[in-house]
Amino acid sequence: MRKKKVLLAYVKQTMQLNDEGVKTPARAKPATPRAVVVPDCFQAALKARAQAEEQFDAGSASFKREYIDWLEEAKTEATRTRRMDKAIDGIAEGKGRNWKYAKG
Repeated sequence: MRKKKVLLAYVKQTMQLNDEGVKTPARAKPATPRAVVVPDCFQAALKARAQAEEQFDAGSASFKREYIDWLEEAKTEATRTRRMDKAIDGIAEGKGRNWKYAKG
């Protein structure tokens, strides 16, 4: 029963703050974004296809990080190689990692 009273008190407090228009403070962004470290094997594969390298270099940090994280998650070398081939093809076409699910 005590837990219900505590929960009810929190709900009432939240309702009061909403009625008063109190906003939660914005989260601070880090001063410097996390560095993107491109693995040597992926950098070499990008250099082999000029268009892919150009698209990758022009991409945002999150664009690069999605591909790099996907490659690094591979557990076997065969999977990593297969993913790298797919990544190079997609990047050369200007597609993001999850282009199939993007709206538009």
